[in-house]
Amino acid sequence: MLGLAIAVAVASTGLMAAGDALAQKANLKVDWQDPEIKKYMDELRNNPGAAARAAAIDPRMVKLKLPVIGLGGAPSGAQSFGVSALPKPTVIMDESNPVWYSLTYEFGPDFKVTIEADQQVQHKLGPSTRLYKTDKGVDPDTEVSVYDDTSEVGMIGAIAQFKTYRFGNIPYTVTVECSEKSKALCKDKDALRKDRRLLKIISARPPSP
Repeated sequence: MLGLAIAVAVASTGLMAAGDALAQKANLKVDWQDPEIKKYMDELRNNPGAAARAAAIDPRMVKLKLPVIGLGGAPSGAQSFGVSALPKPTVIMDESNPVWYSLTYEFGPDFKVTIEADQQVQHKLGPSTRLYKTDKGVDPDTEVSVYDDTSEVGMIGAIAQFKTYRFGNIPYTVTVECSEKSKALCKDKDALRKDRRLLKIISARPPSP
């Protein structure tokens, strides 16, 4: 059942706890001068429709103190099921402490993508962590990890997960959840690596000078 996969995914990321439970001495700082953010802000100024699209997803996102990374299109796994349209994601955040968020895109019952970020979490990579670096020289991403019944006893389906570091080393966790029917998609690491290009800023609100 995909429900079991969801439980494992949430437990593995640990990003859904809110409030003081995750409080750190200092939040991770966003590099608001990052070229990707500047490009997005230029698009907002030149194309008012871009801001409207973000508001249509969830108007609360403008309150977040970090850029929101989402999907710019349907990943190859969803397209293999004939789903080419990008669904409206479910947004989870804490308006009283807007330093973390979770976006979940549901492409039917067999394929789901969740993107999470939290300024409060201090991620330290172990010495054995494998990194993936694009040809563009951007910050490194962690290699794709796959979990299925060979690694999690009793698990049905599969989960693929990786982190990408953006805007001054802010960690964004991407979790792909597959049912038993679609679990081969979660094991296709080459396709998942290529789908990283779909990760785009969908909302950003730099602090006032």
